[in-house]
Amino acid sequence: MVEWLAKDPISRMKTYLTGRGLLDDDGAARIAAHAEDVATQLRDGLGEDVPVDPQELFRHVFSVPTPQLKEQSAMLADELAREASSEESPK
Repeated sequence: MVEWLAKDPISRMKTYLTGRGLLDDDGAARIAAHAEDVATQLRDGLGEDVPVDPQELFRHVFSVPTPQLKEQSAMLADELAREASSEESPK
């Protein structure tokens, strides 16, 4: 494992840029802070619930939907419409 640490591309790039005067400690700190911000946004985004369209299940099964698939899609659309109307009607 230790031998691979010497081959770490990030560490090698930092050494290269620092050795040529293109990167100093402040620059490296800014890059690290930005990377952490990006990672935080990514982790937060992965935890978000994304609304799902149930009909999406049927859109990419086959390039040409089979009759059975069309029928199942229509049944689901009908069921979803009935659920939506029952939620909207006063109780």
